[in-house]
Amino acid sequence: MPHHVVVVLLQELSKADAERVTALNGSADRAVSYHLLLADGAHSNGASALLGIERADTFGSPAVARRAGAEDNFDTRPDTNDTIANSVDRLRAAQAADVDFAVTHTDLWSGARSLVRSTDSDQVIVVADSRTYQLVSLFDWQRRARAYLNVDTLYTLQHQH
Repeated sequence: MPHHVVVVLLQELSKADAERVTALNGSADRAVSYHLLLADGAHSNGASALLGIERADTFGSPAVARRAGAEDNFDTRPDTNDTIANSVDRLRAAQAADVDFAVTHTDLWSGARSLVRSTDSDQVIVVADSRTYQLVSLFDWQRRARAYLNVDTLYTLQHQH
C-alpha cells in the first residue's frame, strides 16, 4: 500500500521545489503517491489562503476538492492549467511516479482536508512563497493546521526558483 502525501501549492512547483518534496520521502520503504492541491480564483491569495483567512475568517468552512488525472482540462484561469501541468511534470521528473492533482474552488484548507480524507494521507507538504513562509512561522499555525487536517506530519517549504 503506498504512502499518500498531499502537496499544497500556492504557486507552480519549481524543479528545486519538486526535488525537495520528493527528498522528504526519499528513504520511504514503500511507494509514495503525491496529490497536488491548487486553489483557484479568489482562494489562491497566498498568505490569507494558507493562514485560513477568508472574508468571514472561516478556518475550515466546507469545501470539496475536485480530483482528476493530469490529462484533464479544467474550466479555470489559463495559468491554472499551466501551473498544474508544469508542477505534475516537475514532480514526476524528480522521481515521483504516482502524481495526481486537485483544484479547490473554495477555501484552501477545506479543500486540503477533503483531499487528505479522500486519499487517506498522513502527510501534508505546503510549498509557500517567502512572505507567506515567514508569516506561518510567526503563528501557532503548524499545530492548528496539523490538527485541522488530522495528519501526523506537516512540512512547510519555502518556494525556490
